[in-house]
Amino acid sequence: MLMIDRSKLTPEVDSNFPCPVCGATSGCRANREIAFCRGDRRRPKKIGWRRWGQEGDFSVWATLSGQDLLEAKLELRTDQGREKGEKGEKGDRPASTEAEGRSPSQIAYEALYSDRPWATILGRLYRWAGTHYELASDDTELKRIAEFFNNFSVEKKGRLTYPYAADRHVRNALAWVKLITAIDPSAVNPSGAINCTNGVLVFDWKGNYPTPRLEPHDPTRHYFLNPPGTAYDPNAPTGDCDRLLAALDPPEQQILLRTIAASIDIDRVRKFHGRLVRGVLAQGVGSNGKDAHREAFSQIFGGAGLISAGFEDFAQYDDGRKFPLAGLRSARISWASENRPGINLDKLQSLKRAITGDPLHFELKGRDHEEFLPKAVLIFNINDLPNLKAGLEAIKTRFAILTYRKIYKTGADPERGEIEADPRFKYDPEFLRKNVLPALLNRLVEAFQALIVEGIDYSPCDCALEKIKIYNSHLFEFSLESGLTPDRDSVIPIKEFWARLESWYRSTEVLTWQKNCNAWAEPIRRGDDWVKGANQIYNRFSALFPSIELVNLGGNRRGIKGLKFVPPRPSSTVLPEPEPELKPEPELEPEQPTPAPQSHQVGDRVIVSASGLDGIITRIEGDRALVDGQKVFGWFACVELEAPRLLEVSGRAGP
Repeated sequence: MLMIDRSKLTPEVDSNFPCPVCGATSGCRANREIAFCRGDRRRPKKIGWRRWGQEGDFSVWATLSGQDLLEAKLELRTDQGREKGEKGEKGDRPASTEAEGRSPSQIAYEALYSDRPWATILGRLYRWAGTHYELASDDTELKRIAEFFNNFSVEKKGRLTYPYAADRHVRNALAWVKLITAIDPSAVNPSGAINCTNGVLVFDWKGNYPTPRLEPHDPTRHYFLNPPGTAYDPNAPTGDCDRLLAALDPPEQQILLRTIAASIDIDRVRKFHGRLVRGVLAQGVGSNGKDAHREAFSQIFGGAGLISAGFEDFAQYDDGRKFPLAGLRSARISWASENRPGINLDKLQSLKRAITGDPLHFELKGRDHEEFLPKAVLIFNINDLPNLKAGLEAIKTRFAILTYRKIYKTGADPERGEIEADPRFKYDPEFLRKNVLPALLNRLVEAFQALIVEGIDYSPCDCALEKIKIYNSHLFEFSLESGLTPDRDSVIPIKEFWARLESWYRSTEVLTWQKNCNAWAEPIRRGDDWVKGANQIYNRFSALFPSIELVNLGGNRRGIKGLKFVPPRPSSTVLPEPEPELKPEPELEPEQPTPAPQSHQVGDRVIVSASGLDGIITRIEGDRALVDGQKVFGWFACVELEAPRLLEVSGRAGP
């Protein structure tokens, strides 16, 4: 035992170490006995208040825990009561719940949770860590409360008792702490603010123009649940940031940056621009930079503001399971790195609502579902072209396709669109934090300002969008090549419509004549069947153009209202799987003008000049004919079929 004699202490020490029990630096009423165990930790074995020992240092008070001091206060009050009388005055007895009117939960809260800010969000307890709130697990807190109650004594009839060392008191105390510290979940990741290591970046608004400003961290307003990923430095160098963004061409870089920037304050963006922000489909195969972009933006928003809700999660939501989308309630960005191909995006109603900010519901285990407004921008990494078959406007107003064409590899060849790989962009958080993220944050601030003033120009995505539409439906390809376009007042007779479509099928050899009957080629993609009759036209094209109507033209004739054929524009669309280009054979003689075709009839004997075929015409279909069972094409089919060498019917031999 180490005995401390307070009377031996110097005045200087006494003034520097006020009594932690009553706070007095002189004339302390606690000049009794305190006994300590000798050992490395010098923890108090027992606190009594009867006399002081003969040696020691009063600085040992600094090692006392809150429970030790609380017990000291209780014994001091007991002695104070005994000095005034055997029973003492009211309030001088040991601090029990009956005497002071405090429940065990209140005692635990005052002793364990009054040292720093705490917050409970959706039933989970968080403690303030200086720049953010960090999760405090229930198991850890239950143990901490249990240890406190295990050492908390109450004097009863002259004996120390431990009435709160029970499971129910421990769990009730934690439940009470969560009730006291609960906050509205909508306050998490507050809009218009980005958590940084050197403060919180907010925006001052003057009209419709935001100006960035850094303010100190405030635990009563800034409920961020993950540590900040970078510092705000308006003058940060941009070299490594530019290398990261080089995976996309400059116009597409702006689309990505402004889409991500919209998550800073999506409510303000929708106030100025409505449903401008679309869902982004980041398409590309191989090491193309998508994952590196996702990692960088995730660190800027501290991880907690970015979740990964994929197509399958939205499909499960539509099937009745609300849990997969619960994270959207507090998320700023949903960037799904992996998505199962084949899901029809047109049928995902929850996805459409999330993109446009319409109400959704979420549910947690054991709780009823609740409504919320999604405020996250949505990005989906895809390798294959997605399944989109809706009408042109329905797709255009909801989705933007960003194509990652470049490839990252060691020993890159710039001529082939390759970029030298640098694994630090994905696997070195420290490199990102110091060299990339400060400049990337500045680019986001600039993009946010430009977004508010100018909006987002999605025209660079049009070519990729046409490619996806053609890939999913051959009728889109027909519409582009034939010049079929919406027109509210125009009407196309069904008979004329079918004649155009049938001719297109024959020109692409989808429909051929074999063995005296029509023969259809196998569909290229499952679910994209050919239209094999005029009676199917309205149903199939109304899926592409929902506003069209089937009208009666009289005389047992029908038409399609809302569409018209116009001269087709040249298409810059790159088809998904182009056929190999046919190279013309070298010409030995100067090309001679092609003579105009003569009128032929079935039974005529003709000579095909390009091949020397000499035979009888057995069938004629427009610009095509069968000569002794072989296909023959007229000269005027050259432009339509885009082949450099065609068979030409010329001359009439015989009767």
